[in-house]
Formats: sequence, structure tokens, C-alpha cells
Amino acid sequence: YPDLMGQLDRIEKRLQQQMNILRENTSSRQNRATNSIVDDLRREREKLRIELNDKEKLLVTQASIVACTLSKATISQTVYDLRSFDAVFIDEASMAYIPHCLFAASWLASKRIAFFGDFRQLDPIARAEDRVAKLWLQRDVFELAGIRQKLEAIAQAKEHPTENNRPLRATPLEEADPRLVMLRTQYRMHPDIAAVPNRLYYYNLIQNGPRTHTETGPIVAAPPFPRRAIAIMNTALLDICCFSDSTSGSRFNPVSALITAIQARQALANQQGVGIVTPYNAQARLINLILRESDAPRERVLVATVHKFQGSERDLMIFDLVEGKGKKPGLLFSDSGSGAARLTNVAISRAKGKFIYILDHRYVKDKFPDNHALRQFTNAVVKQVMEGENGALLRAEWPQANVSHGIWNVGELPNVHCYPQSRMQADVISERLIQARKEIAISWPNLAVSEKHHFSTTALLRADQNGIPIHLTGQGQVTSHLAHGFRYHRKNSQQTWYQIGVVCIDQREMWLYLQPRLDYGTIIHIALPKTVGLLREMFDLVPDEKWRQIHLDKSATSSGSRFSNKTNKR
Repeated sequence: YPDLMGQLDRIEKRLQQQMNILRENTSSRQNRATNSIVDDLRREREKLRIELNDKEKLLVTQASIVACTLSKATISQTVYDLRSFDAVFIDEASMAYIPHCLFAASWLASKRIAFFGDFRQLDPIARAEDRVAKLWLQRDVFELAGIRQKLEAIAQAKEHPTENNRPLRATPLEEADPRLVMLRTQYRMHPDIAAVPNRLYYYNLIQNGPRTHTETGPIVAAPPFPRRAIAIMNTALLDICCFSDSTSGSRFNPVSALITAIQARQALANQQGVGIVTPYNAQARLINLILRESDAPRERVLVATVHKFQGSERDLMIFDLVEGKGKKPGLLFSDSGSGAARLTNVAISRAKGKFIYILDHRYVKDKFPDNHALRQFTNAVVKQVMEGENGALLRAEWPQANVSHGIWNVGELPNVHCYPQSRMQADVISERLIQARKEIAISWPNLAVSEKHHFSTTALLRADQNGIPIHLTGQGQVTSHLAHGFRYHRKNSQQTWYQIGVVCIDQREMWLYLQPRLDYGTIIHIALPKTVGLLREMFDLVPDEKWRQIHLDKSATSSGSRFSNKTNKR
């Protein structure tokens, strides 16, 4: 009933407008008139809702097929009170809560019920960790029915034969349970991509449709990694770090985010639909913002955590692992259970013609044991890359000494530049510090600042003399030394970001010193204002936002304010 829904939508908008007027008005006479309009709109809205509900009831009682979410079916009296159904089909059943499935089976279905889903992919989402939640909300209906356990027992017996498990070994996997029907042909993925989940999760039972190779051919042929269906970008040689967002605790990795964005832009330039999956919301936010400021077409790219991709597909999928030096493995990968296996299975099986895996391979080998699902997935992708006809393995490296653009050895990103030696930007940064108009925020490890290789402390003093607020984050004497003689500064004493240096000017430009201990360490310049603003928040460069609004007295000249190592309280 689009006409009724349109009327309801227009009333909702008018009601919101009147509520905004109420919040802004101070006149009691105006408020009385506005309140009268609000009351009339609410009554009109309620009449429309009743009319829609009556029509919905009529539709449900007369329809041969009713489609709705499982949650709707369990809470809507219109669905569960008015009728039952000869047959109930539940799609994406691996993500459905067991109580909802039992309700559908016992109340909605009068003759039969069928569950469609893949219990090798995402399971139900439940935040609670108590025994009852784990029993009823974190398992799927396939586990409740014992189907998953039967399949795994047969597979284990075939892999490790003994005299006792001979009956199990004789049972074909597809006959593990009479209630189970396996769909054994896939029509989405290029065969080289499909080989990984087939080997890891589906016991090599999946067959490729007859046209999967030819239909995905144009995607395989196009950049990035032309003529390659599956590729690994190993960032181990870049020696980059993983961090935690200061607000949410979610993890992010700025360099892998930039690398991911470059790969996505190459695919988008070839009119491909791109999916970027990452385990962490913070990284998804960062990549989204980088692409948005790089004018990437939003309608052809989705950047999200894995749950947004369940049931969908993309021409090209990029899996940015994020994990790296400076952090222990995150909670998503803290055990060797099915969580990591389900996540990686969804990540790779959404791809039609190309899958790119971005990771620090050395970190994965050092931090995850051989039996861990993530280690097994990584090994399987590496094996397919090395053995398949359409694989590529790239060890990402920083540009050579005579290169002052790009981010590494493949591709570029507008307004983001990588310099193999920080001294190449020392004069530029010093000049920008002098030209600062709003604020300077610096996070620096307990290392001496080199005017030749980093930036000029004299430039900082000039900025201070111009009345520019300077915020310093770090530990040890170096931060105090940097602040020496400044009138307008605050210092935040905390552990800095795993020995990288960060300089942020006017919330519009940021330099990341990735190896500040080295005289010729790599430096990245980011001139994407919104991305810089987000990184500034994530790094917590100015934790006290009110500080930026405090008026600083430019006439302050006392030795206490000029040389104090404590926070200036002005």
C-alpha cells in the first residue's frame, strides 16, 4: 500500500519539523499553537497506522505466500495469531536464534518446515556470555539437530582412520544425516577462489558451475593484479603497527587502510563492484572515509565488518586483516574455534572474480599456532596462490630513495604520499608548523627530535610565539624538552603509539613517522582533512576537547607558564 505508506511518511516528517520548532521556541503562545499542530498530526498518524494494520491483517489472511523476517514472525500478532502455514521456509538459518526456529516449527508450521543455510558461515550474534546464552543464542539450529557434529565426525574418521571408526569412514559425507540435503554446485566464484573454502570447510565436495571460469574472466583480467583471481599482499616488510581506537577500543591500522583503499580504487576504475571486509569497525570507518575523500563511487563499494556481507556478493573482495605489530591477537581470533573459520569463509566466498588478502604474514605465523583457523586459512590461501594458475604473492615494500610519491610499490592515492626518508619532508613540516593557524598536535616516542630528519623545534617555538595551541603526547624527557619555553601548550603523559611519531597540523594534515628511530625512516603525509580528523580522534592527540576552546592569554610571560612541565591550566 504505497499511497498509505507515503502519507504516513509525510506526516512523520511534518511531526519532526514541529518537534524541532518546539525545542527552539521560547514563546509560550507559539508553543501552544505548535502543540496543537503536533496533537493533530499524532491523531492523524494513529488513524493511518490502524488503517495500515487492518489492511496488513487482510493481506496476511488471504495471501498464499507471506514473506517476512523471522523476528517479525515471532513478535507480530498479525503473523502468528491469524493463521498457521502448511510450510515454513527459513533462509540464512545459520544466523537464526534457536528459540525463533523452535517457535516457527511448533507454532507457525502446520505440516513441514525447511531450514536453508550454511553452518560453515556466520552464526547467531549474542553479546551475553553466560551458560544459557551460549546454549540457546550462540548455537545454530544445525548444531542443535546434531548435523554439524555428524559431518565433522565422519570427516575426522576419514582423515584419521582406525579400526573403531570404520563404519563412519564408510559413510559418504553427503549422507551424514537423512534430513540434510547438500547443494554441491557453486555458480559465483572463480574456481581458483572456490578452491580455498572447498578444501578448508566443505571437504572438497563443492563443484564449480560450468560457466564460473568464463563469466568471471573479465574481472580476473582487470587490475588490480591483472590475470590473477587470488592475491596476497604481505605487509611484513613494511614493519607497520596495529592500534586501538582511543574511544571504542576497536582496532585500526592506518597503512593497511591506505593500501586497501588503493586496491579498491584500481578496481573501481574498471567499473567493478568492490567489497572490503575487515574484522574491526574502526578500520571500516577509516577506509570508508579515505575512499569518500578520494571520490570513490559509493554505490559500487561496500566497506564493513563481515556481518554486512552475509548473503551478498561482489566482483572483487578485499580482506584487510588489520592485526599486526604492537597488539596481541584480538578477541575475534583469541581461540582456535569456529569464529575465525566462519569469518574467513564469508570473506572469501563473497568474491566472484578476485580475492585480495592483505596481512602481515610474519605476524600470523608468529602469533597463531598451526591448528588455529586463521593460520589454516592463511596457509590455504598461500598454497592456492603458489599452486594455482591465477595467483599472485606481493611483498609490499616502501618506495626507493628517489621516489617521493605513491604509498608503496603498486598504485597511488590522491593527497597521500609516502617518502622513503623522513628528511625529505623535514623542511616542509617545519614550514607548515610555522604557518599553523589553528592547532598543532604531536605524539612522539621517547626519542630525540632531529631537525635534519624530523622537524625543527625552532619552528614549534615560532608557532607558540604566534599563539598557536600545541598539544604534546608522550612519555619521558623528550616531551618535556619539546615543551620547554612554550607558553601555549598542554602535555598528555601516556604510552605513545609503539614508537611511531605523529604530527598533525590544523586538523587538515598529518605526518606518520613509521620508523622515527632511524635517520632515514619512512614517513607518510596524509592531506585528506576528514581522514586526518578521524585519525586525530583515534590517536587521541587532543583528548580534552574543551582545551581547544580555552582562551590563551598571549601576554603570559612568567617563568612558571613558560617552563612548567605540568599542564598549563589557562
